Amino acid sequence: MPSTRFPDESHMTRWSRIVSSDPCTYCLERRSDTVDHIRARSQGGRNQDNRIGACARCNSHKASHSMLAFLRTHGYPVRLY
Repeated sequence: MPSTRFPDESHMTRWSRIVSSDPCTYCLERRSDTVDHIRARSQGGRNQDNRIGACARCNSHKASHSMLAFLRTHGYPVRLY
């Protein structure tokens, strides 16, 4: 499969462009128009392997909370396997 890289495009920009066509990881209702850190950077989360697509609304409501705390607080079903 050919590369989708564009000249002078940062990794984060490229990643954002790819997930923007996916639904929000949290609500599944809106388009992923932001990149959310699963573990907040303020809580020690790094960029590598710590990002998901999220709509701006869910991303701003999650803020620096953990993913599990956000899902429980906002009434999303949580299934741990």
